[in-house]
Amino acid sequence: MSGIALQGFRCHACRNAAFRSFAAISGLSSSTRRPQSSISYPGSKLYQRHVRTTGRRQFSALGSVKSQADSDIPTKTETKEDASAESSHIPWYLQDESHKPSSHPLKQQELPPLPENPPPILENLLQYISVDAGLDDLALLDLRGLDPPPALGANLIMIIGTARSVKHLNVSGDRLCRWLRSNYQLRPIADGLLGRNELKIKLRRRARKAKATGDASSLNSRDDGITTGWICVNVGDVENGPLKTKNSQNRNFIGFGGTEDKVRIVVQMLVEEKRSELQLEALWGNLLNPEAGEINPAPRDDVWGDLSSETTSSVKGVDSIASTFSQRFPGRRYIHTQARPNTPEPLSHETLDDIVQESRPALPSKIVSTSMASPSVSSLLEQLSQLPEEEARRELGLGPGDRDSTLFLRLFYEAVSKSDTETVLLDKLSFARAAVLLKHPAYSKTDLYRAFKSMAAFGCDISEELAMDTVRTLLSFQGPENATNERVPEQDIDLALRVLEHMSLRGIKIFNGEVFFLLHKASALQSHVLPANDTPRATNAPADPDSISKVPVEELDHITIVHNRLSKLMASANVDFNYKDYPELLKMYFEHGNYSNFWRLWHRIPLMQIPRTKELYLLMFRLHAKLGNQRQAVDCLSSWVPMMAREQPPVALDEELTRAIMACMLVADPAIDQKTDDGTVSQFTRLWKQCLRDLESFKAANSQ
Repeated sequence: MSGIALQGFRCHACRNAAFRSFAAISGLSSSTRRPQSSISYPGSKLYQRHVRTTGRRQFSALGSVKSQADSDIPTKTETKEDASAESSHIPWYLQDESHKPSSHPLKQQELPPLPENPPPILENLLQYISVDAGLDDLALLDLRGLDPPPALGANLIMIIGTARSVKHLNVSGDRLCRWLRSNYQLRPIADGLLGRNELKIKLRRRARKAKATGDASSLNSRDDGITTGWICVNVGDVENGPLKTKNSQNRNFIGFGGTEDKVRIVVQMLVEEKRSELQLEALWGNLLNPEAGEINPAPRDDVWGDLSSETTSSVKGVDSIASTFSQRFPGRRYIHTQARPNTPEPLSHETLDDIVQESRPALPSKIVSTSMASPSVSSLLEQLSQLPEEEARRELGLGPGDRDSTLFLRLFYEAVSKSDTETVLLDKLSFARAAVLLKHPAYSKTDLYRAFKSMAAFGCDISEELAMDTVRTLLSFQGPENATNERVPEQDIDLALRVLEHMSLRGIKIFNGEVFFLLHKASALQSHVLPANDTPRATNAPADPDSISKVPVEELDHITIVHNRLSKLMASANVDFNYKDYPELLKMYFEHGNYSNFWRLWHRIPLMQIPRTKELYLLMFRLHAKLGNQRQAVDCLSSWVPMMAREQPPVALDEELTRAIMACMLVADPAIDQKTDDGTVSQFTRLWKQCLRDLESFKAANSQ
């Protein structure tokens, strides 16, 4: 009977329902499942394939169900529970629709909680975006710890808000930019923002065009070609909170932007349709919490294998940032199989202490390259820095090919042989830098650049500190200390520029005051110079005329052009020098005859809220006295001696500053001492007498 009944039902669903009712009456618990609902219709290929596979699989178990009926009969309690479940089942078309409670309008205006270590501007910015701009559903994403950082830059905080309409979107973006400019003196960049009247004009033109063509449907088009419904306001770099972000110094930086302590804030303003389409919160949320995202693929053990069984205990020393990066990008593989030792490896019983004498002058600690080198090599370089310069050069051997002629070389290469490839390259770079700083004739800056290039080619993680140490060494002057008309060769400057280019490609910010100061210093001569056709006027100045060298006019013009170009580049990049470099810059400009840059920098100091101290005035008067130019000395004394009392704080005269002013007055008026004795009145007679009285008072105070 069941076979006849089943043959009578041509529909697959009817046959399945008949079978389930028959099994329920007979007391059998059918193990077959209800076929999954799919969007398919009779006559389609999907429907036919579904009937062939699913239906055949379900009814093929009918015989086995009958044969195992005795073993599969459930208890009475289970039967009652199944019957009650069947009876309590309510079809979907009879169920009451449960209305979801609508959220209160104030829920859309709640401010997101501030992240850890928030920038000072963040709270006011969120308040303005919510209250004044009127954006709803604000979301804040703290992307400062993301590695690699987003394309918008490192240390990023993103704010997402919804605008009510396209007009509201443009008005909010325009007002936000104006508020940031007026209140915080920032320079925000708004991508996708139209002008104040631009949107109105374009909408009017589109309506006129649709009316002329009779195409009214274009007015309701979502993609009107005028606005995208999305404005990205890049607030720029702002000051971070009082505490630094975690692992800000140890993370392996990969990507764009810099690794500074400043924070970049970006405000994403979208209409509701665009926000639901892009789903920026889900995009960045999956990157911040990859374990919580469902779209992330499972670990690819079938391709890469079970790495946990092969890793040794030394791999546990790798930092958490590298492990997080490897989990996010399973294709990223590492060369190391052992962690770098935290303690220096034991060397041979022979040390450099036997050759370090007690009474020897210590060299500057700059010979020790960086703390990035391995501990054993760092200790060797530190001991090398304690040797006299000549003896330290002898310990470096005959050149790069020498490995065992001295005790230092034997210990160095013995320590290097026990390290991995990346550590070996880093130690060799530190060794090459120490050799260049010691001015060893067999080691050149080309060897240092080759060591740096080898690290870059191997894919080592070159930190900003290590790269800047290399740039400083390449731009250092290697000639004798008493050199006059010499400077850093063009080849060395070119090597330093290549290193800076590599730093820029790695996302390190190279436009800073230190880099421009090093380039200024490297392109200048090492002494006070004058053009060959210019001679200082004969005066009674105490300066030695032989201390000023003569160089061709073309060479001085070339240096001036280079300095002017660097100054223009700094102005365009909004970069300024460090205050500690100002005295050396002033001296460099003045000694090369670039008086316009000298006075421009001199006048710029108080504009930066930096006081001009006694040291700067002392430098200025001594430079004019050494130059021996009468006209410039007169202008200097007339303008800046009275200005000393007007500085904030005022610059008080002492014995050293008084003697510098008197030396400058001897250049301005060589016979001023004789005029003072004769009672002749001149421009600086009163000042000369005041200086003499001050010197006597200083001597009397010192004698007491």
